[in-house]
This record gives sequence, structure tokens and C-alpha cells, in this order.
Amino acid sequence: MVGLLGIVLIAVGGWLILFSGNPEQSQVVSELEELVEEANTDATGSGSSDADVSAAGGSDVGASETAEVTTDVPASTETTNSAEEAETNDEADVDSETPTTDAVTTTSEAAATTSEAVTTTSGEAVATTAAPTTSEAAATTTPPTTSTTTEPAEPPTDTPRVASFEILETLPHDTSAFTQGFEISNGRLFESTGLFDRSSIRELDLATGEIIRNVAVPELFAEGLTIVGDDVIQLTWRAGQAFRYDLDTFQIEETYTYEGEGWGLCLASQGSGNLVMSDGSSQLEFRNPDTFESLGFVDVTFNGSPIENINELECVGDTVWANIWLTSLIIEIDPATGDVITVLDIDELRPESTRNDSGAVWNGIAFDEASNNFLLTGKNWPTIYRVNIG
Repeated sequence: MVGLLGIVLIAVGGWLILFSGNPEQSQVVSELEELVEEANTDATGSGSSDADVSAAGGSDVGASETAEVTTDVPASTETTNSAEEAETNDEADVDSETPTTDAVTTTSEAAATTSEAVTTTSGEAVATTAAPTTSEAAATTTPPTTSTTTEPAEPPTDTPRVASFEILETLPHDTSAFTQGFEISNGRLFESTGLFDRSSIRELDLATGEIIRNVAVPELFAEGLTIVGDDVIQLTWRAGQAFRYDLDTFQIEETYTYEGEGWGLCLASQGSGNLVMSDGSSQLEFRNPDTFESLGFVDVTFNGSPIENINELECVGDTVWANIWLTSLIIEIDPATGDVITVLDIDELRPESTRNDSGAVWNGIAFDEASNNFLLTGKNWPTIYRVNIG
């Protein structure tokens, strides 16, 4: 929860953790949430229900079209409305006045299609965009004026698509598991859990959610994990260590060190084939999957503003899906640019039993390539949801 001084106090498994609130982050999250709300409202107005949009799959086309509708930038709204009102008034003048036969015409068909000439009873023609007429161009050297004195702000060119989801199945989830990483590989489900003295790496039964293997990670706060060939790499929060395990035995084969915090981790299945790592900031860091060497960064942004608290990651194709910590938002990111290309709100999935627990936020996303859908869960949640994201 955010206090008046911008301090976030989170109760995490008996620990109280303080984080500094960021007003800019709050604004970006609010804009993303408004984008989803507008899309849902538009979908409801066109005949869909809220349940259709957020919990029953909805329509790909509807979500995409709605995203396009909301691309106007507030800064340019006043100018646009003024221009539209002026054009409406001019059209009313045309209807109320009788055009004469000696009205002046514009010099090109293009001008006629982009601006409507208003003809008065005195025979003078004035275009709404001040396009020069044939006689005016010859009679004066004064350049034509424009309808506005300043250029309107450019609208965003790539507004994220607002996605929907459909629940396909639910599985039980261990409520003592403080989920930090969640991944499916070759029909096997793996999970990393956090908290000091409670961290672990485990394998779950993909069909039932039951724990098959569970190995403790003593004295450390474990974080995200990902599968690399026959190995699994697991991060730690502030210890600056990552462990490479044998996938079948969970025996540590190698330990890597890094600067800063470790949050989420995934392996790009297409494109670079590198590891993608988050640290709670707005950056994604790329690493060599064999040596864990840092290869570079990209900032995750929406409308030019950075999005912080990027947490659990899931690489799907050539994009990265991530949750924004302390929110119910999932975003799909283009790792080449850092742009958000899809946004999804899964607040309706949060179990009622966790809503008063500030630490029990959603934090597990695993893509099942075999069925082309996702498994979603959260920290200490009693349920794993299999969903189709459309």
C-alpha cells in the first residue's frame, strides 16, 4: 500500500518490506489501467459483457479495435474538437446560404477533397483550411493562414492491444508457495519460491498441480527461474547469485554472480536466444545463457514513460510477457524496442482469500507451447489457472 509520503509497506511472510513509491510509475500504471477500462467499456457498449472481455475470452478483433480507438493524446483533444466544430459551423453556413454561379473554385481536386469551400452570397469562397483560390493566388503574395497557430501533439503510433482471457481449467496450488518463477518445459512444470528460510526449487505435476520434487534453497531469498537445455537457472533477490541446476536432479552445477537485484528470468526461444532478466526496475537485461555474461539492456516504456517493477517474465516466441509487481496487469513487451504491445488485466482471477494480503500478489506466468495457452498463479494463491489469452 502507498502512503502519503510515497512509501510502500508490504507484509511478506512475516517480513515488512519498505519500497519508495514513484509518482511517475503510478501515472503510467493508471494510464494502462484506463486503457483496459476504456476497451472494456467500449466492448460492453457494443454488445459484449464485462465477463466476456475479462473472463470469457472476448474477441480478438474487438480488443484490437478498441485499442485503436483510444490512441488520441489528451494534449491534442482541444485542437481537434475546435477544428471539428469550425467545420460543422461552416457546413451549416453552406446549407443556409444560396451559392451563386460565380463562386471561386480551388486550384486542385485534392484541395476540394480535404477542405470544403464555403460560398457566400457575395460570391467569395473561403476554405476551412484557408486553401488559396485561383483568383486569390494571383492577386496576393500573402501566404495562406492555417486553422491553428500551433502544431497538435503527435498521437502515439502504437497503442497496445487490450487482450482478454478465458479460463479453461483450474488446478490446486500450494498456499505456502511464495511464487517467484513459473515455467513449463517439455510437458513439465517448474516453480521457484521465495522468502528467507522458505525458498525452494520444485517440480509440479502439470496435470494435477501436485508437488513432485522440492529442494530447499537455504539462507537465501530465491527469485525467478528458467529452463536452459537440460539445466534450470534460478535467481536470488539481493544475494547477487544465480544457480545453475541439473534439471533432473536439482544438483547445483555452477554459480554465477551479478550486480543488483534478481527478479524475473526467461530464455528467448526465438531471435537472440539470450536470457532476459528483470531487476524490479524498468529495464530488461540480456545475458548469455551459457556464461551468464551481461550483453545489454532495454528500457520498457509506455507512451515514452518507463514502466518500473517489471517482475516475473515469460518468453513466448519473439516477445516477453511480464507482470507489473503490485498490480494485476500483464504486459507483452517487444524486447528489441522495450515497447508494450499488449496489456491484460487479470484482477478477476485473484482469489478472495488473498485480497487482504498485500504480499499475495499475482506472480506466476508459464506458457504451455503444447496447448498454446498459459498457466497463471500468484504468491500463496490456492489456485493455478489455465487460460487462453486472446
